[in-house]
Amino acid sequence: MSLPLDQEDVRRHVGLHAKYLRGQNGGQRMMLRSQDGSKLNFSGADLSWAVLSGSSFRHAYFAKCKLIGVDLYASDLQGADLRKADLSKADLRGVNLRSANLEGATLESADVRDGALMRSDDNGDLKPQTRGVTEITGANLANSNFASARLSGIFVTSTDLSNVNFRGARLTGTDFTNSDLRGANFAGADLTGSVLANCPLNGANLSGANLNGADLDGADLTAALFQADDLAKARTGNAVMPRSIDQLEKSVQQTLRDHFEWVQSLGHGGVQADLTEVVLTDVDLAGADLSAAKLERASMAGLDMTGGRLSMSDANGALLVGACLRNAELRGMRLDHANLADADLVGADLSPMRISGRGELDWPASLQRAVLDNAAFTGANLRAAVLTEASLKGVDLRDADLGDAILVDADLTGADLREANLKGADLRGVVGLKL
Repeated sequence: MSLPLDQEDVRRHVGLHAKYLRGQNGGQRMMLRSQDGSKLNFSGADLSWAVLSGSSFRHAYFAKCKLIGVDLYASDLQGADLRKADLSKADLRGVNLRSANLEGATLESADVRDGALMRSDDNGDLKPQTRGVTEITGANLANSNFASARLSGIFVTSTDLSNVNFRGARLTGTDFTNSDLRGANFAGADLTGSVLANCPLNGANLSGANLNGADLDGADLTAALFQADDLAKARTGNAVMPRSIDQLEKSVQQTLRDHFEWVQSLGHGGVQADLTEVVLTDVDLAGADLSAAKLERASMAGLDMTGGRLSMSDANGALLVGACLRNAELRGMRLDHANLADADLVGADLSPMRISGRGELDWPASLQRAVLDNAAFTGANLRAAVLTEASLKGVDLRDADLGDAILVDADLTGADLREANLKGADLRGVVGLKL
């Protein structure tokens, strides 16, 4: 390893590389092999196609960097800040990303397989200079994009991978043990021989994934999107599976009638509906009154709840992919970590619920870290809604009311906000906002 770089070296190399990328005279491609750039600040720079292999960038700052096609083979990025960086097509083989922060980063088509840096010793024999195993344990990868990436055989145990896009990724033999996979998209991914033991997969999309020989022991599959065939060749011992309506003590229709009586009597009669972790995909709930119902981790993908009443209900972690909630009353509803991708919420009311008692309290709808990608919210009322760290990629928010809404660190990439009301909204850290 060479002598440590300093911040002036960074400024000089970044400037020369910028000229190289623009094709200007005097430009020079950044070539920092086996260098020590620990704790240095590269934030916001365009380092695309730079060669940084075998270097140490421990606790360095790469937030919002453009790192397309960068060569980081066998580099040490432990504790580095890579938030919202674009690492598409990057060579990350053998990289140490332990405890790094990649929240909101893009790693589409990146290569994150194992790889070791070799050097000749005094006898001319090749010896590994690095561990060779890609290490991502303890990293924050929430809301990252790994679509079509190659991550075969790596270790990402005990890692926050909530809402990460793994669509079509090669994940054969990858160890996800104890990682948070809520809302992750594994559609069409190759998970052959992978380990997802003890992982919460609520709201995750496993449709079309190859799970041949995968270990799902102790995994929580309630509110996950999958078909029975998807799990046919996986090991699911001790996995928490969703409940079917046949396992309920009474029919769904009787449950709805008892719940309606409970609502109308203000809790003095009837019974509150508890449909926690129940698969409701084949139930007709159009116009149903499920106000204040328990719907945590319920599976409601594709369900028609047009004009339904779900105000103050708890649907945290629920699966609502492709559901129709058009003109539904959802005031004060809890939908944290829920998956509403491709859902229809045109004209839905998610404004605060006024609660009276010793004093009056406005209880806002909460969709923290929810997946709302490509959902339709045209004309919806989202006033004061809490959308912290929610994924709203490609969402239709035309004419929607987002006044006083909390959108801290939300991703609005590709969202349509024409004529939307954002007055008083908290937009700190929002990604992809175009007004």
